[in-house]
Amino acid sequence: PILSAIQEIVELTCLNSALIENILKIVGIGYLTEFASNICLDSGNSSIADKVQLAGKSFILITSLPIITQLIQIVAGLLT
Repeated sequence: PILSAIQEIVELTCLNSALIENILKIVGIGYLTEFASNICLDSGNSSIADKVQLAGKSFILITSLPIITQLIQIVAGLLT
């Protein structure tokens, strides 16, 4: 049901399916980062937990660059 709902969203919005894939990757990176960070905190390694969170945020930024680029292009197209 989840995949069919995502496919329906792609069809209704006429978005590129690669953008939806990137969004799902970003969500997955967020969950994995939070999970790994909590494991580090539970074991008493708060400094490593901070580094894991920083790495996760960096990966999310890198993964979201195509989405940000396309958003800027859409806004620029509306302004001209």
